[in-house]
Amino acid sequence: MNVLFWLPPWAAHGDPIFFRNCLRKHLAPQANLLLNAGWSVDFVLPEFLSSERSLLDNNIRVIEFSIERQIAAFGDLSDPSVTLYAAPTETQLFKIRANLAPILREDYDFVLLWETPVPFLEEMYPDALIVHQMPGAFSRPPYPHTVTFDPVGLYKKGALYNFAEAIQQGVGVERDDFSLARDFVAKVRDSITAIQPFDRKSLDPKQRFLSLALLPLQVSAHYSFQADTPYANQMEFLLDVLRNTDPTVGVVVTQYVTPRVADTVLNKEVLPALQKAYPNLIYREEFDRVSSVSQYLLPLVDQVITCSSSLGLQALAWVRQVRVPQATFLAPFSTPEKLADGMDESERALNTLSFILGKHQPLASAVVSDQGFLTGLLSEMLRRKRAGAKGLDLFPSFDRVDPTYRQRLLAAFTTERAERDLSRSGERWAARQSELAKFRRAVADPDVEAITFDVFDTLIKRPTESALQ
Repeated sequence: MNVLFWLPPWAAHGDPIFFRNCLRKHLAPQANLLLNAGWSVDFVLPEFLSSERSLLDNNIRVIEFSIERQIAAFGDLSDPSVTLYAAPTETQLFKIRANLAPILREDYDFVLLWETPVPFLEEMYPDALIVHQMPGAFSRPPYPHTVTFDPVGLYKKGALYNFAEAIQQGVGVERDDFSLARDFVAKVRDSITAIQPFDRKSLDPKQRFLSLALLPLQVSAHYSFQADTPYANQMEFLLDVLRNTDPTVGVVVTQYVTPRVADTVLNKEVLPALQKAYPNLIYREEFDRVSSVSQYLLPLVDQVITCSSSLGLQALAWVRQVRVPQATFLAPFSTPEKLADGMDESERALNTLSFILGKHQPLASAVVSDQGFLTGLLSEMLRRKRAGAKGLDLFPSFDRVDPTYRQRLLAAFTTERAERDLSRSGERWAARQSELAKFRRAVADPDVEAITFDVFDTLIKRPTESALQ
């Protein structure tokens, strides 16, 4: 089997080494794994990341992609992802192909890459299985680390968007996939509830709103946001949502903050003016300090408003309403006004999660460090493609590749890591955990014979009368 790994040579988010983490943690380990399985591996390595050459086995054919070649192929050093994703021209694609052909093989069985559009490779290798990878909808603690593994494409080019109706109706869902989704949902709810740093009252202490909606802001510079929405930035997105949301609905806003990328439009200078115009805007600086804060707020709200955040899919595990204001890849998963006959919202959610968890987004460890799983999954997908399969028929169930997959996924929750993250970032959560620890010690004390609870709060809120002297 001949495999090509493609790493974008351009700078993403203005950072020429933006893709270094995915190279180190995902693509390089995958390449070494497939080489050790006896497959022939080529790896396109941009000159900006040439210092990472040692990550790859010496028997991998490394194709060094120079700055000069990048300029020749793509015109300059800027990121062409928006154009390549939305509307590449034939002249543009011809130029790229002409510059790549001399350094690549004539044929590949597989092309593996990370979150980047490659229409030029799709044209060059129409018979190859091109696997598009990116973080899964459930990928941050306390969830298992999953990745999207899509032979169709990503975002509006991918399986979730193009076959959304069939996915939501459960077409091709097997009993084991459905059972896995149901058990996963139960584990999600238990894990989040066990370490929940917030409560609904803290979001709306005066109970001013009839309902609450979560608005997780994303990254303005991402190519799918730029191509699939009319907004120039997250502030435009926020204002559009606030203008088009009933003022009786409290809008809980979180911002995208990671060690690598941060896109923040709210701060103590901007917030007062916005809340004056839109009193239903709910935001706290504390949100920016809590790792993956939206995951904890999701169970406390009634609705999620998003264009492209994975929270739109995570909402399915809590059967929350989803509102997608633009025609992005998540638009088909907006909560419909009317469901198909004989189907309720819980069934629609479980059907979708059955596909995502059982066929579309495997454990990262399974496709990065498990040679048998990775080669088995790729080989079965390629067999199906060459047999004429298309669309959802390209996706085998993961438990057909590994009969123990269900147990592996459910055992991969990282609740303890999430607890550590919360203890570092959330002062209120740490204080709460300290109080809980004291209570647990008191309960476990053998000298304590009985514990009583004042369920009527009379010891806390006791009416008193005082006489003025």
